[in-house]
Amino acid sequence: MEETQRKFNLVYRGAGPPTASLELAGDIVLSESNHRKYDQLRTYRMKIDLDPSYAGGTFNIYALQDNWMVKQAIAMAHAVYNVNTAEERAMMESKMLAKWGGFRLRSGLPGTVFTDACAGFKEMNISPYQWFGIDTAEIYFSEVSSVAGQATFAMSGATTPTQYNVIEQLDLSSNSIPSPSTVNTTIPYDGIEVDVSTNSATYAHIQEDGNLPPYSRNNMETNVWVLVGTLHIDSNGNQKLSTGYFDAPLGMVALHGYSVQTAENDVPALSVEFQRGSYQGVHAAPICSKNDIQRWEGKLKV
Repeated sequence: MEETQRKFNLVYRGAGPPTASLELAGDIVLSESNHRKYDQLRTYRMKIDLDPSYAGGTFNIYALQDNWMVKQAIAMAHAVYNVNTAEERAMMESKMLAKWGGFRLRSGLPGTVFTDACAGFKEMNISPYQWFGIDTAEIYFSEVSSVAGQATFAMSGATTPTQYNVIEQLDLSSNSIPSPSTVNTTIPYDGIEVDVSTNSATYAHIQEDGNLPPYSRNNMETNVWVLVGTLHIDSNGNQKLSTGYFDAPLGMVALHGYSVQTAENDVPALSVEFQRGSYQGVHAAPICSKNDIQRWEGKLKV
């Protein structure tokens, strides 16, 4: 017997119709459908499938990059949240804190393009049939005090007075200065190794070659969404029906081009299936460790 619901048709959340695309929050879909909390701060393994009865259209499926930069940006943002809210949390008894709370980030995808997704199920014994969505979750985002009042954390989009792009903030923390900036041709024991001392190219090599890191020291690529698959069925019968399993940090997936379901009785073209695993029935590894977060906390408190 399967104890965890892992596969869902995807419909729009709330009152539709949707915009041109859907945004999937894997942890929320799992939480709503299985009636237990799934943490956002994990990398969920899932696949997106296209219904073979669907005709026409192309869907581009995106997820966040699964790399150290994304994970460290999340750890740093979590540490900022912990430090910023420490006094408020210290003044409260544990029973006063939100029972289902925790650190949570926005995707940063524009709401003018993306509609939130939820799990869809078909009603029985209703003609015409209807798809209904399970969309009862309280979806919150962590806030910190800022000059503008309150600010949230996002994986993409511009940093504003009320929202921090966590990749940009990690970028600011790692800017470095090239050193040395000029070649020093005076070295100890200059007169002993006469042949070497006249070889100024050697001095330039050991001082300049490697004084800059093998990546941009001042800038990180803030576009952290990567294409994991394109699903389609064309008029000639050519098709791609599944992305296969991929890792999605934070469970965030962008389903670009998903505009076909404009009414409740339209058949959902796409479905998601989470790989079976040891985290409450699905495969979802922690995205960053407590040590990562505490290391950033130590830097922030100095």
